[in-house]
Amino acid sequence: MSLSPKHARFIDEFIVDMNAAAAAKRSGYSPRSASALMANPAIKAEIARRQEAAAISSQVTLESLISECEQARQLAEQAGNASAMVSATQLKAKLTGRLIDDAEAREAREAAEREAKLRGELKTAAQLLSDAAVSMGLPPTATPAQIVGASAERPIATPEMFALLRAKQEATGA
Repeated sequence: MSLSPKHARFIDEFIVDMNAAAAAKRSGYSPRSASALMANPAIKAEIARRQEAAAISSQVTLESLISECEQARQLAEQAGNASAMVSATQLKAKLTGRLIDDAEAREAREAAEREAKLRGELKTAAQLLSDAAVSMGLPPTATPAQIVGASAERPIATPEMFALLRAKQEATGA
């Protein structure tokens, strides 16, 4: 799959600081689209190819990067700079895949919330259909076609009929 010029621009920007949300914004996308862009197989492959080429050309390995981060963390600790220590630790976590970018985490959380809401709506719709089926003397597992068929066979209650039923219930105290 070939990359569009906009995708190539996103990859160029991502390589700068490895921040998907910032790269998305700088390349003309919404920062919220960062996780979708990073999930694109062609984009992932091109990023991996470029990272591998850069590592080979500069003799950089994951181990050397982690070692440098640890050295920076130790220097920060000796200097009493807690903020720099945290930054070095976060970078180590990100390099080893143990820290997810905020945009990625937010996108994943929002997707999970949308899915949960959809499941709730489906459950509500299923419950309504089940209730309608039971009210017509059908089993709760009746299909929508069966419910429509059963309702077509029944007389339609007029507003006057409902008024009479309500009056009867009020008179009997039910």
